[in-house]
Amino acid sequence: MRTRLLLYLFLVPALLSLLPGCGSSTTANAAASVAHAPGQELKITFSTNPQTITTGASVNLTAVLTKGSQTVKDANVVLEIWKAEQEDGAHFQQEAKYDPASGYVLKGSFVESGVYYVLVHATTADAHQMISAKVNEVK
Repeated sequence: MRTRLLLYLFLVPALLSLLPGCGSSTTANAAASVAHAPGQELKITFSTNPQTITTGASVNLTAVLTKGSQTVKDANVVLEIWKAEQEDGAHFQQEAKYDPASGYVLKGSFVESGVYYVLVHATTADAHQMISAKVNEVK
């Protein structure tokens, strides 16, 4: 069952990545920063669009990376996702694609209701930074 959930959880991204993004509203769920070079700070902000997520509906999971006032466009960003009740179970990991209009985006849908967590892994030439975020409850 868990394997099927993970398969369905982001089976849709390949198809949805061919479609243009819809809407622009996002809600920040988490933000973190770490100093990784003198005078430079990497900041990661995570959000979902839409904010209210329903099972089977398309959702964008977005991470925005900035260093100072500049947007980081050349990072490797991987989102690690798991359901709250299954913290010791398998975590789904998928690379987010950079979109100049919104940041690093992973498109997909959730097939089961519940609370999910995301760990954003961001790797730049200078550092590897992670933040964790709670996704609004999927209904």
